[in-house]
Amino acid sequence: ALESDLSATRDLEPGDTLTDALVEREVLIRRGQTVRMVLARGAMHIATRGKARDNGARGDLIEVENLTSRKRVRAIVVDSQTVAIP
Repeated sequence: ALESDLSATRDLEPGDTLTDALVEREVLIRRGQTVRMVLARGAMHIATRGKARDNGARGDLIEVENLTSRKRVRAIVVDSQTVAIP
C-alpha cells in the first residue's frame, strides 16, 4: 500500500510496477503559506508563526520567514501546517 503522502503521477493500470517515476510525495506546505514554526530543545518548546518561502513535502527542509523578526531559517516540514526548526 502507498503511504498517505504519496500520489501517482499518472493513472495506473492493474499490474503496473511502481517506480520512483510513477509516484511523487504530496506537497503539504505551499510557498507563501502561514505555518506554525516549532523549536523543541529538551523540555523547552517554543512556537511562533512564519511564512513558507518554499513548497515542501513531509520531511523536506524548506526556508521559512519568522513573521515577527523577519529572520529566515531552514525548517523541516512536519505536516500541512507545521515546520520544525532542527
